[in-house]
Amino acid sequence: MRLKHLRERALLTQEALARRLGVTPMTVWRWENGERNPSLRVLKDIARIFECSIDELLNGPTEETREFTLI
Repeated sequence: MRLKHLRERALLTQEALARRLGVTPMTVWRWENGERNPSLRVLKDIARIFECSIDELLNGPTEETREFTLI
């Protein structure tokens, strides 16, 4: 899961994210370190906060950006 990456990119602390989700900072730490997984309800809330799909949250971006040079 890309939670830590998204949280840090949004400049949120574990405490701030935990407050928004109604969980403890230790719970966020456990998710980020793979000790536990959030429920589907919480995954939906996390995806909403970071404006991404649950699939993107779990698996990363769905599309690769590639640049081509025409010659």
